[in-house]
Amino acid sequence: MQSRYSVAFFCHPNDDTEIACLGSCQGEHPPIYPPILAGEYLLNRLQATY
Repeated sequence: MQSRYSVAFFCHPNDDTEIACLGSCQGEHPPIYPPILAGEYLLNRLQATY
């Protein structure tokens, strides 16, 4: 039996990258969340934990 290794990999887009629902995924329903910049999202999440 061969050993396996697990490595954590964390990825975060550039701060000025917009995160938004794709138009083709919306169908009949509007997105639940408005678009947000990746940096703003990360800052909001960090502020919520501290």
